[in-house]
This record gives sequence, C-alpha cells and structure tokens, in this order.
Amino acid sequence: LARIKLSQNWVKAIKIGLSNRFNHSSPNSGYPEAAIAGILNLKLGGPNFYGGVLVNKPYINKEGNSCALKDINDTWKIIFRASIYSLFLLLMIRFLVTTIIFP
Repeated sequence: LARIKLSQNWVKAIKIGLSNRFNHSSPNSGYPEAAIAGILNLKLGGPNFYGGVLVNKPYINKEGNSCALKDINDTWKIIFRASIYSLFLLLMIRFLVTTIIFP
C-alpha cells in the first residue's frame, strides 16, 4: 500500500514478496526484504563473502535489477509510509475498541 501507483505492477510485487520470503536466512528479514525487492524490482541476496568465505545464498527476485543509490532513498520512503499507515490503522483500532466495543 505504501508504494501503489498505477504505473507499477503491484500484483507482481506481492507475488515476489510471498514467493521469495524464505530466500533469506532470517525469518524476520525475509518478508520485508522480499517485499521491497518486489516493489522496486530489485535483485537482492545471492552469493556473498563473509570473513573471506564464499557463502552461496539464494537470490531474492533473481530476475530483478541491480541496486542503485536511488533505491536506498525509495526504500526509506516506502518504510516511512508503511509505518505511518500502520500507526494510523492501530490508532483507528484503538479508537474503535475504547469507544464503541468497550466504552
């Protein structure tokens, strides 16, 4: 929701987010990283060196584009908007619970 535009294929972004969420070793980072990869059509993850040792990790959105500096700023904007939307939703739920359901 934080990045829906008519020019973007948001259905593809959701599919990539759901299908690639387990391509990250962290159970907490997989979902948001796959979602960002799908939204911005980025290729993330893959083989990398850790302490001089090559570790073969799966790609997230293997057919995506390589990252650029602009993508960092776009990611920050998406995360900020998603946080604001989440805060708004939680405040609405709190209002409903405290005024209508349990007054």
